[in-house]
Amino acid sequence: MGRLLCFFGGAFLITWAVAKPEADAGTVLTVTLQPGKLGIGAEWEGGYVTRVDKGGQGDSNGIKVGDRITKIDGKTYTERLIDKRIGGEVPFEVVIYRRPHVPTPEPTQTPQRPRPAHDPADPPRPDFKYATELDSKMFQDMVYKVTNGTDSTDKMPPYYPIVMFHMAWCKHCRHALPEFESAAKMVDEQKNSSSVKNKQTWPKFFLLECDGAAGNKDVCDMYGSTSYPIIRIFRDRRSYNFNRPRMAQTFAWWALQVTRPPVVQLSSSQDVALFEKRGLFFQLHADVNKDQELVKTWAEVSLDNIEELNFVVVKPGSTAAKTLPPAPSVSAKGDGVEPLPLEGAMTRESLSEWVSFNQFKPVTELSYYTEGAMARAGFPVIAFLYDANNGKEVKAMEEFMVKAKELRKSRQYLFATVDLANSENRDFLEYSFPLLFEMNAMGPIFPKTAATPRIFAFQGKDLTYWESPSQPDPAVLSVESIAAFLADSWARQDNSYASGAKAKGKTVMRLASGSIAGLIFTIVATLVLSAFCYGCLSCLKAICASDDDADDSDTPVKKNN
Repeated sequence: MGRLLCFFGGAFLITWAVAKPEADAGTVLTVTLQPGKLGIGAEWEGGYVTRVDKGGQGDSNGIKVGDRITKIDGKTYTERLIDKRIGGEVPFEVVIYRRPHVPTPEPTQTPQRPRPAHDPADPPRPDFKYATELDSKMFQDMVYKVTNGTDSTDKMPPYYPIVMFHMAWCKHCRHALPEFESAAKMVDEQKNSSSVKNKQTWPKFFLLECDGAAGNKDVCDMYGSTSYPIIRIFRDRRSYNFNRPRMAQTFAWWALQVTRPPVVQLSSSQDVALFEKRGLFFQLHADVNKDQELVKTWAEVSLDNIEELNFVVVKPGSTAAKTLPPAPSVSAKGDGVEPLPLEGAMTRESLSEWVSFNQFKPVTELSYYTEGAMARAGFPVIAFLYDANNGKEVKAMEEFMVKAKELRKSRQYLFATVDLANSENRDFLEYSFPLLFEMNAMGPIFPKTAATPRIFAFQGKDLTYWESPSQPDPAVLSVESIAAFLADSWARQDNSYASGAKAKGKTVMRLASGSIAGLIFTIVATLVLSAFCYGCLSCLKAICASDDDADDSDTPVKKNN
């Protein structure tokens, strides 16, 4: 018994070691693709291949439906990265993962899982009249084939399907179902109203219960995740994931927003004035007949940003084009934006980068509402943290803005300011960038404070960020000092285990060096922890020793005659 306790005690003391489970055996393929049409359809957000065109690049390279794109030119796959390669001019290398073949068992008639009993706290399940319930076969016919069933990009589908993937046991799903049905009714009523005539293709609402009929789960595994409900719109061989409050008005607005025409043609100054009321929009000054390929590329860029941004084509020679540079050219209009001119050829990659960069003001006010868009833009964001209640810091912020406008011309970085005096800003900063805040041992319950003014940086959907007391000096900020800051491995924080350990080390070091009280607390805490560990080891050693003594006492002693 003692040895068993020793074994488990030792295992407890080495729980810092992390073991990664082996991945299921599968096939890894490396293929080289040319820019342009790939000849495959996919759920582009996750990289899962859903269609292979006969005779296309995918078919000739042995790609199959169900394969997953994992890397592009040695980098982890992202939808934005493959868009850049498709719109580029050089071949690119793609790594494909193919799951191991599992023999398909003979089909059996399994009873459908009974629906959970109705919870009185849940709204009643709707009698769906405007949204259509699907099974896996209907999904193939009414969703997949509608958006991916033809190679002609000019043929408009009869509708754009919006699908809610849900589970019968999921409480959030049960609350979202009536809202989804109400949204379907709203869109249907608007479609049938005589006041709306210019929308070419409308959204159509569908539902798929993932734990319902046989085969439904396979569909959900391809398009879903572990969190439900999942709402997606499918159009133009891509899908868009809903990530907003699950309310009828929001569902309806989002469905109409994402299914609108990607590009609108403007010809008069009145058209421009009308669009200016909508906010920021991007203009391509080009002839839709002479520059057909450029207009198609512009539409693809619009589809990449259709949830947030507006795109138009302005006809050369029209009154709307009077103030624009000569065709073909691009420009942007919106409150406070100062677009830099596009340099080089108008490819999909260059246009995407130009839009991503110029959608923001020269210096943007960073908040919970702008953080996501700036992180996804693909450029490092250099942010200045200050307290608006401090006059000196306000002046320093103004100097930072002047400097940022100069450095922005390098087209390498986005710039932002964030006011710590705003309580909402403080909350989201402490959540997203916790190391900006340090514990204060003089406080009653160790309240956290952030030193201002200071500079930090962030980039990417996973919110990799950089912070360090040895930050760039705002007074002498330069492209070189920013580059050095971003190259500092100690300043970088991401979601890795190593960064987590580094963050804990930074927290302890800053607490100990911040004040005498912090140093005393750190020393005392270290001694207490050491004593606890020593006590555990002593107890385990005593248990093991007592067990050995018991084993010795059970051994018979040979007597001398």
